[in-house]
Amino acid sequence: DWNIGDWNVSAIGSYNVNKWNFMQTLFGDDLRDRPSVGAAPLPHAYNLVQGGPRDEDYYGEVRVSTPKDRDLTVTVGSNYLNQDYDVVTTSYTGAGFVTTTPRQLSNTKTIGIFGSFNWNITDALSLSGEARYQWDTQYQKTFAGANPEFEHTFRSFTPRAILQYEFDRDNMVYGSYSLGNRPGQFNSAYFAQTPYVQAQIDQQASVTGFVPEDKLHMYEVGYKGWMLDRKLRVLASAYYGAWKDRHIPSTVLYYANSSAEASGVVSQMIVTAPKGEVELAGVELELLYVPHPDWTIDGTFGYAHTEIK
Repeated sequence: DWNIGDWNVSAIGSYNVNKWNFMQTLFGDDLRDRPSVGAAPLPHAYNLVQGGPRDEDYYGEVRVSTPKDRDLTVTVGSNYLNQDYDVVTTSYTGAGFVTTTPRQLSNTKTIGIFGSFNWNITDALSLSGEARYQWDTQYQKTFAGANPEFEHTFRSFTPRAILQYEFDRDNMVYGSYSLGNRPGQFNSAYFAQTPYVQAQIDQQASVTGFVPEDKLHMYEVGYKGWMLDRKLRVLASAYYGAWKDRHIPSTVLYYANSSAEASGVVSQMIVTAPKGEVELAGVELELLYVPHPDWTIDGTFGYAHTEIK
C-alpha cells in the first residue's frame, strides 16, 4: 500500500501450486462372478482408478483509490491471472491397464480492468456502481487420438448498480441490478475418443467443441429499518434472476473398447451442452423483535422459485 496524500495505491500478488493424487475402487462390490479378460487375467474383474492432477497459478493486481471524504469516491484497477491444470487418470481392470481419461492440459489467462464509485447525490440518496471488463483466453489440449487442441478468448462485461434512499437514520430502501457470467469451456476429451466411444456418447448427449459463456441478470429491491420505537428490526427483499445460456453438464457412460464391454467395465465422462435457461425468483424476510431489554424474538422466512426451462 502506498498513500499519496489522501489517495491510495495498492498492489497484491500471489503464487500457488498444488500436486495431489486420488485412488478409487468399487469398494464393497462383489465382482467374483464377472469374467476376467486380457493377456494376464486377474482372479476376478475389478476396477482401480487413480489420477494425479497438478494445479499452478499466479496472480497480480493493482488499484488506485481517490480520497474517502468526498461525495464522489472512485476506485480503478487491473488484474492478471495465469492458471494451469494438468491431469491424467488411469485404471487397472480385468481388461488390463488402460488410460481412463487421457492426459489433459488446460491453461487460462485472464486480464481484467475494473472500476467502482460511490456517489452521495444528496444526504438521503446515494448511487454506487461497479463494472469489470475482462478477457479470458482458455487453452486445452488432450494427449490422445488426434491430439485435439482448443483455444478461445471469451470477453465479458459485468456491471452492478445500487440505488439507495434513506428516509431517516433508521429506514432505507434500495434497488440493485447486476450481470454475472461464467467463462465458456471445451469438450476436448470427447474429441480425443475413438469413433467406437464417440458413437456411444452421441446416443446420450449432444456435444460441441466449445460451450459459450453463460450470463445471469439479477434484480433486487429491499427495505431495511427499525419500527415500533426501535423494538422491531425488519430486513426484507425480493429478487428476480434470468440465467441465460446456462452450461448443462451430463455424465455419460461408455465402454472404452470391445474387451471392456465384454467384461462389463464401464467408463464415464462429463460433457457439457450449451443453451440452458433458468428463471429465479424469491423473497426473503428477517425480523428481530425486542419486547423487553432481556428478551429478543427473531425469525426468518424465505421463498425461492426456480424454473429450469
